[in-house]
Amino acid sequence: MKATRGAKVVDALTPGPYDAVVSKTSYSGFFGSRLDEVLKERALDTVRLTGCVSNICVLYTAADASMRGYDVEVVEDAVAGLDPQDHAFALRQMKGVLGCRLADTGARKRLTAPGAGP
Repeated sequence: MKATRGAKVVDALTPGPYDAVVSKTSYSGFFGSRLDEVLKERALDTVRLTGCVSNICVLYTAADASMRGYDVEVVEDAVAGLDPQDHAFALRQMKGVLGCRLADTGARKRLTAPGAGP
């Protein structure tokens, strides 16, 4: 929701001068927003999804993007669910039903590697 702590952009992701900022109004990033318009203006055909919650907002955004003809990539180690089973279900749906690619940043592997840490 607007003006809530959860709506704030963390410093590490502060938008640059050429970044578009699109407010999300529902579970899907496309519903009631100008996301589709922005992507088309920039001639983009791929959507890479991160964030939470995998079994709600990420899933519904992936479905809308897929049905609009976008190539959808879900960054598996950059999404989270409220429950492990719901998260796993959402990933299966996005990959198996919607045809999304599951990608991985490798961050988990780097964080858990021997000798990794601050």
